Formats: sequence, structure tokens, C-alpha cells
Amino acid sequence: MKSVKERLHRVLVIGATPAGIAATNKLGEMGVPVTLVDSDPDLDQKLAASKWRLKSGLTLNYALRPGLLRILRNP
Repeated sequence: MKSVKERLHRVLVIGATPAGIAATNKLGEMGVPVTLVDSDPDLDQKLAASKWRLKSGLTLNYALRPGLLRILRNP
């Protein structure tokens, strides 16, 4: 195995939590085919919940908007 890409053929990330979204974005940037699966059909509404607020008061769906759009555009 010469590089990480040769080892990781496909990745399935379960759960659109902050960690799941970060992992999905990073793997996508590395060129690894990745699929994000979550039981909630509306990620924007899920990440707008108060439990995902940052210390600054910003909701996570707003803070991660570019990453969410990239995930949603590439089914």
C-alpha cells in the first residue's frame, strides 16, 4: 500500500453529527468516495437545534454551511 487512497476504497460515515460532517468533508477533500448516512431527513434542521450550538452562539448548520452544501450537492 503506497498511499492512503489505495487503502480506502469507499467509506460510510454513520451519523450527521459535527464529527460525522467533519469526517465526510475531510475524506471528500482527500479524494476518497464517502457516503454520509443519517436517520434524520433534514440535516439543516437537525444541526440548527440548540444542542449543536457553538460557544459563540452560532448554530452548527450556519457554521458548516459550505461543507453541508458540498455534501448535499454530491449524493
